[in-house]
Amino acid sequence: MRKRLRACVRVWGAIALLMIGALPPCAAIEFGLPVWRVVGAMESAEAIVRRLVELGRQAEFVGTQETTLFLPKRQFSRQRVIQRDGRRKVIYLSPPQLKGKEILVDGSRILFDDGTGTAAPDIGFGGELTELSMKHLGTAQVAGRKTHIVEIRPPSRANASRKVWIDAQEWVPLCWEERDAEGNLVSKTRYITIRFGGGVPRIAPPAAASRSVAPPSVQMTPAEAEKMAGFPVREPRYLPKGYHRQAVSVISLSKGHRGAYSINLVYSNGLDLITLWQTPAALIQNAPRPGKPRVSAFGQWVWVRGGYHYTLSATPPLPKAEMHKVIESIP
Repeated sequence: MRKRLRACVRVWGAIALLMIGALPPCAAIEFGLPVWRVVGAMESAEAIVRRLVELGRQAEFVGTQETTLFLPKRQFSRQRVIQRDGRRKVIYLSPPQLKGKEILVDGSRILFDDGTGTAAPDIGFGGELTELSMKHLGTAQVAGRKTHIVEIRPPSRANASRKVWIDAQEWVPLCWEERDAEGNLVSKTRYITIRFGGGVPRIAPPAAASRSVAPPSVQMTPAEAEKMAGFPVREPRYLPKGYHRQAVSVISLSKGHRGAYSINLVYSNGLDLITLWQTPAALIQNAPRPGKPRVSAFGQWVWVRGGYHYTLSATPPLPKAEMHKVIESIP
């Protein structure tokens, strides 16, 4: 069962990269998008999702998307999204505290405009896509375009789901929503305008982020990660019910820091993700002073303790009380 669960997590990690749902409170952010022109009808939901995932970032477009977080409290944001030459840039238009903030997905890197960067989830499949339960629910219009509606559920959480509206010509997700195990709507993102084709501006990395390098992560055990990074892995002693560690990786940091690394831990309950980054505080530019955790402009919990800088995020968002329990359980 655990092997099957890990396979589903790898697949869903790839899908999550295409529609990365929650950097609370800035809400769901979509990244990679695919193009696959096919003549004739789609034979199955699996075929639609496989096209969505396998061909990502080939379409060229400019669009505006709106995201609403419903839980733990209602929050709204709007972003301009540009995709060209395999890169995607997300520029926040609202709310005021996020206006002008930028996120760039460039191959194996996710770069923020504060100069920080992380590794994007690895996309590797095989037959693992069949481990997910998928249902084609029909078609609908989104932003004036025909879409296929697909519901996706993992085998381990029958009551939780993600529903995705996928462009019937370009195979781009134009809308997606997340529901929790009780069926409550957690978040929804929807393109209100989108234009494909020529005239899409070139994408340059944010000025600060362009100085950072975040190469692909190396998967390993916690002991191997400690040996490579040169510092101990600090794992939370508390996780919400159903979550287990699914991946450990070490990321090489920016140029100029020879032998400088960050450790990334990913936990999942089969559909949702908790991600924890650990880095020596001396390597983090403008790291906060040791003290109480704070929520960054991008919605991640950030703090410094014992000489290490921590970043914690959950997709979809978890209640504040649960996040505090995870943070306080880290030794």
